[in-house]
Amino acid sequence: MQTFSTALPILLTLALSYFLALSASRKRTSVHATSYLFGGNSPALAVSSGVGSIFSFSIAATALVSGGYLYGWQVIPPLALGASLGTILLYRIYGSSAAAAFKTATKADSLRGGASYLRMVAPVFGRRVAQPLALLLLVSHFLMLTLELSLVKLVLVSTTSFTPMDLVVILITVVGICYAYVYVGGYRGVLLTDHFQLWTIILLLGVCIGQSDAVNTLFMPEPLPTRGAIHWPSFLNIVLLHASVVSGGFLFSAGSLDQWYRTAGTLPLPQAKRVLRISLALYSLGGIPLVLVGNAAHRWGLTAEGPLNQISLTLLQRGLTLAPPSLQFALLVVLTCILLTTIDTHIITLQQLYYETALGTSDQSGARKVLRRFLGPQQIRVFAALAVTLSTTIVLLAGEKLVFRAGLAVLSAPGFLAPILFLVGFPESRLARALDSPRALGAAFLLSVALFPPLLSLFVRLQGPLDEHLYLICGAALFAQVAGYGITALVRCAQQKRSR
Repeated sequence: MQTFSTALPILLTLALSYFLALSASRKRTSVHATSYLFGGNSPALAVSSGVGSIFSFSIAATALVSGGYLYGWQVIPPLALGASLGTILLYRIYGSSAAAAFKTATKADSLRGGASYLRMVAPVFGRRVAQPLALLLLVSHFLMLTLELSLVKLVLVSTTSFTPMDLVVILITVVGICYAYVYVGGYRGVLLTDHFQLWTIILLLGVCIGQSDAVNTLFMPEPLPTRGAIHWPSFLNIVLLHASVVSGGFLFSAGSLDQWYRTAGTLPLPQAKRVLRISLALYSLGGIPLVLVGNAAHRWGLTAEGPLNQISLTLLQRGLTLAPPSLQFALLVVLTCILLTTIDTHIITLQQLYYETALGTSDQSGARKVLRRFLGPQQIRVFAALAVTLSTTIVLLAGEKLVFRAGLAVLSAPGFLAPILFLVGFPESRLARALDSPRALGAAFLLSVALFPPLLSLFVRLQGPLDEHLYLICGAALFAQVAGYGITALVRCAQQKRSR
C-alpha cells in the first residue's frame, strides 16, 4: 500500500507529461529531423524551460548555493553578479558578426546545419576546434544524465522503503516514459512539458509553504541551534567563496548549451535577449530560498555531504514521512517534475548534439550522405535509446561514488567553453589576436585542463572539504581557464614579436 501511494503521484505526473508531448507531436507539420530536434520554440516556453532546467540540475544548483549553507545570505549577491556577467557576455555575442552570420545561415537552411553555438564557432575557429568541443559536450551531457539518474536512485533509497526490485522497476519506468514522451514530442514536447512541470512546481510549492506546519515539519522538533546563522571566516576564505560563486553563476549562464538552444539557436535575436533578461531575474531570485533554507538547516546541525548533500536528503525525508498525506502527495509531484525537467532536457540535448557532431565530422560532399544514413529522425531516436539504456545500466550496476565523481568533474565543463565564447564576443581583443590558430587554442585548452586539478586541490585545502564547498569546482575551472589561456597568449605574443 505504501509503495502504491508513493508511486501514484509519480505515475500521474509521467502520464500527464506524456500526453502533453503526444499533443505536440500531432501538431508537427514536418517529419524532417530538424523539426523534431529544433522546432516549436516560443519566448514563453523558452523562459519556463530555461529556468526549470537551471534549477532542476541538482548537482549544478547545489554547487552554486552550497556556500549559502555555511555563509548564509552573502552568497546571493555574487550569484546574481555572476549570472549577470554571463548574460552580458551572451548579449555581446548576440551582437557580433559571427552571430549575425549564424542566424543568416540557419534561416537559409532551416536549421539543417544545427542550432547551437558550435555551428557559430566552426566558421570562426574551424572544425578542428568545434569538433572536440562537440565531443566534450556530448560526453558531459551523458555524464550529467547518468548523475541525475543516480540522484533519483539515491533520493528513493534515502526517503522511501522500496525494495531493491521496486527501485529497479520505478527507475526503469521513469526513464522509459520520459524517453517515450521525448520520442513522440521532440523538442516541442520537451518545451511544453517543462512549461507544465515548472508551473506545477511553483503552484504546489506555494501550497506547501502556505501550510502553517510546513516549516515545523522540516525543522522541528530539534534541539536548540548549534551553529551560528552566518559563518564569518578569514579574508582569504571570503575571497575564495565570492570569487567561486561569481565564477559559477557566470559559467552556468554563459556556457550552457541548453540556454543557447532555447534562445539564440531557435528564436530571433531580439526575442532571445528578452528571454535572457527574464531568465536572469528568475534565476537570481530563485537562488534566494535555496540559500536561506540550506542555511537554516545548517543552523540546526545538519551538514552537507555528497553531491546532493545530507541537508537536502534530510529535508526530503522529513517532508515525505512527517507531513500530512496531502503535502506528501504534493511534494512527490514536485520532485517528479524537477527530475523530469532534467532528464528530458538531457535526452533531447544528447540527440541535438549527436546530430550536430555527426554532421560536422563530414565535409560538404559527404554531408548529404551522412544526413541520409545516420541523421534521420529514427536513427537519432535510436542513438538516444542506446545512451539512455547505457546510462541507466551504469546507475543500476556501478557504485554511487564513481558516478558522483564523474558528475563532479562535469561541473567544470562550462568553464572550458567560456574562453571560446569570450573570443567570439570580443574578436578584436588582444587575447583573440594572440590565439588566432587552432594549434594555439588547443595548447591553451590543454594547459587549462592540466592546471585545473592542482588549483582545485589548493582551494579545497584552503577552504575546507569539497562536500561542503562544491562551488570551488566552478572557481577552480574558471581560474584554470584564465591562467591557461593567459599564459598561452603571453607565449604567443612573445613568439610573434621575435618573428617580426
